Amino acid sequence: MKKPLKHSHAGSASNTTFSRRRLLQSLAALSTLSSGLAFATPSTSARRLILVELAGGNDGLNSVIPYTQKRYYEARPVLAIKRDELVTLSDHIGLHPKLAPLLPAWKNDDMHIALGVGYPNPNRSHFRSSDIWHTASGSDRILKRGWLADAFEAQESADFSAEGVAFGSGYGPFLGSSQSLVLDDPVTFAKQARMMRPAPPQPGNTALNHVVSVRRQIARALDDLSVVIDARKKRKIKGSDLHKQLTIVSELIAAKAKVPMYKVTLKGFDTHFHQPNRHKGLMDDLGTELGALRERLIESGHWDSTLVMTYSEFGRRAAENGSRGTDHGTAAPVILMGGGVRGGFSGKQPDFPDNDDDDLAFHLDYRQIYRTVAKQWLNAPAAADKLRSFKPIELFS
Repeated sequence: MKKPLKHSHAGSASNTTFSRRRLLQSLAALSTLSSGLAFATPSTSARRLILVELAGGNDGLNSVIPYTQKRYYEARPVLAIKRDELVTLSDHIGLHPKLAPLLPAWKNDDMHIALGVGYPNPNRSHFRSSDIWHTASGSDRILKRGWLADAFEAQESADFSAEGVAFGSGYGPFLGSSQSLVLDDPVTFAKQARMMRPAPPQPGNTALNHVVSVRRQIARALDDLSVVIDARKKRKIKGSDLHKQLTIVSELIAAKAKVPMYKVTLKGFDTHFHQPNRHKGLMDDLGTELGALRERLIESGHWDSTLVMTYSEFGRRAAENGSRGTDHGTAAPVILMGGGVRGGFSGKQPDFPDNDDDDLAFHLDYRQIYRTVAKQWLNAPAAADKLRSFKPIELFS
């Protein structure tokens, strides 16, 4: 049974680079939106998904740690997290010590860890494997649209301002969607957009009138974004890129933005060398910011209607290399958090291979998680039906 919520009440970003190309991408997306970024007043029970990409290939073995497997310590004499340092979750699984800020969510059954997640015939290219995860394809198939690009196409009555907003690294799972946009920073976006002078319609000039229409919709978007923009002008708080992105997301959610899906990115996980301090810093950033996001959403009343999900294009090799690092691997864990999840584990922690050159075998196809999220959380049958051959997992309480 789900534990009753015992939430204490306890939030900002400085300017980030916003290229002209990125602005034009956002303008193109906004040109198709019938209502602009309308911050009307949907119920706080409207469900939201926040995807957190761990770009570069996260070392899952040093994030969610199989501390009872002897081979873990044998194959990683330098990199293995010591038993007395990790955060114990069960009698065989622990967390990296810098993920300790997630422990309150775990204890409150707000956190679910899918173990051994991957796909058949894995690809170890960053670009190709990222495409596979973003499009929900197999390693033998190339798809051109993100797995959430058409999530709500069958729901004509869906009154969204934008279906998805991506930060940090392109459209990702929203690739190909005309109802999604890339937005790194609302304040910088507003400054760039205001540089576009309004123009009157030009009879007979279809192309120019399209641009005029886009400008008008941008003007409406600026009005709708004013709540977040004005708040951020008054306080420019420094922090990591992930902090900035998740702060914007939490502010948009608190402002009741009619956006059901967000995607943020934490970069730097390609740890071929000098991994201990590099990965420690990344785990610190991830743990701190996800813990803080949870507190902010609890305070604003949106935690129970939000699902947070991490993912990475692949894990790392079971054994460390000769450069105090790890090379591209296969299976890795996926962390899911939210007031509606069923706490605990799904899947199976892969057994450590006897041969240091071998990879971890996956036990849970990542598309099983995708289908579960699309069907049971987002109520997005268009996305779920494309994954109907994959069995859902027991994720929600």
